[in-house]
Formats: sequence, C-alpha cells, structure tokens
Amino acid sequence: FADIAEKNGENDIAFDQLHQSLQLALTISDTILLPIIYGALGNHYMNLGLFWKAEESYKKAIEFNPYEPLVFNNLGMVYAAWGKYETALATYQEALELGQGAEDELYVLSNIGSYYEHLKQPAKALEYYNQAFSMATIQGREYEKQTLLINLARTSAANGDTSSALRYFDEYETSIAQIRPDPISYVHALTFAGDLNLDELNFVTAKKRYLMALSIAEDSKYSPGAIEALINLGKYYFVFSVYN
Repeated sequence: FADIAEKNGENDIAFDQLHQSLQLALTISDTILLPIIYGALGNHYMNLGLFWKAEESYKKAIEFNPYEPLVFNNLGMVYAAWGKYETALATYQEALELGQGAEDELYVLSNIGSYYEHLKQPAKALEYYNQAFSMATIQGREYEKQTLLINLARTSAANGDTSSALRYFDEYETSIAQIRPDPISYVHALTFAGDLNLDELNFVTAKKRYLMALSIAEDSKYSPGAIEALINLGKYYFVFSVYN
C-alpha cells in the first residue's frame, strides 16, 4: 500500500503506512521485515530529498541485514547527493562486493560510473558504464539501457570521442520506439546531440535536433528546456552564417 501511495504522489499516506508497518515489526521483533521496512523508509526519504533521514533509515536497515547490496547502493547515493563523493565510492564498492552477479549490480556499476564522471575522469566512467550496459543488455532491461546510452554518449564526448558519442545517441533514439523517455531527459539529450552535430558542422541534423528539443519542451511546458533550445538555435544560426 505504501508503494502504491508513493507512486500516486500521496507521500503522507505512504509514510503513515510505512510507519505503521515499522511499529508492528518492532513490536514483534521481526528481524526479517525490519531491514526491508527501514530500506523502504530510506527510499521514501530519499525521494523527498530528506537525505539525513534517508541515511539514518538505510543505516538501520544495514544493522539488521548487512548483506543487502541495494541498501548500500542507495546509501551511497545519499552521500553523492550530499557531495561526500569519497564516502559514496566506498559505499558503492561495498555494495559491489556484496552483490557480485546480482540482478541489481548494474545500478551500482552505473553509480560508480557517475562518480568518475563527476570527477571528470571519463575513461574510468566509461569502464563502469559499459559494464552496466552489458548487464542491462543481458537482462533485457530496456529502460536502464536507454539511460546508460545517454551516459555513454555524454562520457564518450567528454573523452574526446565524438563519433562514439553520436553512435550511442543514435542507439538511444532507436530505443525510443520501445520506451518513450520522460520529456525533460529527452530535451537535454537532443540539445546535447545537436551540440555534437554542430561541432562537426552537420548543420541539417543539428538544426533538426534543436527544433525537436524546442517542440518537446514547449509541449511539456518545460521552460528551461525551451530556453536552452532557443539559445542553441541562436548559436546554430551564428555558426551557420560564419560557414555559409
């Protein structure tokens, strides 16, 4: 019930359900349910941006079950959100050691990739993103593959490999036939790819992607994305006029 309420945006109801479950589990000392409930509470607080409460809940979950890799992964995400990147990496590595071969290992690998991307170490980030993408492919996790394709494109570009970046983006666009990304992610992905096309003086494709980003941003009423697309269109017309 708590999961359903949270998905429906009913955060107060979700919290009440989780709190009632926690009180019951504490009353009967259910050491199997307690780490699950504390982990769910941590996720709830994380989604609300209450990172200190999320940390507290995840640590309680680990007290009752120190062998659940996904809880360590989520705790690492809390530290990353706080900017405690070294602590985040150490926590991700604990998750990786505990979850080798587990279905959700790809999330840990992806988060370690994000860590190295943040440190501007694209080659190292690519190593982990590629591992995560391979796992997602084997497991048939299409949504995760789509997200990782953008990570791979962005990191390849940062590593100076524009051709690979555009190839990953083309794969991302192909995947949209199966899974439609959220509009905000798609707008940023399109403007990113348009920038790569413009750098290569591929004016036709760059303009097409900027205009598509603008259209999606306007349709979804995402003003920052629309502004970004307009700025990039202005940049496009300037560069086009220089070369033509």
